[in-house]
Amino acid sequence: MKFIAGEKIDLCTPEDSDFPQWASWFNEPRINRYLEQGLYPNTADDQRQWYKKAKDEGRLVLLVKTKHGKLLGVTSISELNYKTQSCQISNVTPIKSKDAILAPLEARALMVTHVIENMGFEKIWASNCFPGLLDWALTYKTLGFRIEGFKYSGFVRGKKSSDSIRLSLVSIDYYNLKDQRCGNIWLGESEMRKLVKLSKARADSLIQLYENIRNF
Repeated sequence: MKFIAGEKIDLCTPEDSDFPQWASWFNEPRINRYLEQGLYPNTADDQRQWYKKAKDEGRLVLLVKTKHGKLLGVTSISELNYKTQSCQISNVTPIKSKDAILAPLEARALMVTHVIENMGFEKIWASNCFPGLLDWALTYKTLGFRIEGFKYSGFVRGKKSSDSIRLSLVSIDYYNLKDQRCGNIWLGESEMRKLVKLSKARADSLIQLYENIRNF
């Protein structure tokens, strides 16, 4: 069922037919490289149980689909803290679509808008390994997220570890950005592609900031 409609994608509740493909993603080393999943085999039934448990815990989990219903990925909010009105946003979008080139970014934009405007959260944060997911961090910046800092050995998988970066968006910055963009933080895929290109041009400065802090 479609829950949030976007420009090129929709965020949907899962149907029974979605679980086999959804489960299969977490059996692929390429996808799990920067995730906590993939330590045990994952089945469709496992994924159904995980989804039910996530719902029972209050998480919002939605599937990312094209306008034609093709399953591309999943986005969610977790770590819901009603005292601080904060939560974590995450997404895994392993399937590419020429009809929705920026599907992962649009999914984040749709979820951010829903979480702040409809659920009333004051802060949304995201964290992942760095510099392995440098592009990930840069694209978050196009939605108004700010860097909070880097965490030494913040991501561990097996015997390997990596530093991590944390970014966040607070509601006042969200509404300021929304006003600047004439009422929607998502400018449309064409304009957002330009912003993504500009953000990636700042990769060297972000790496330099990371190295300066790492070596302080």
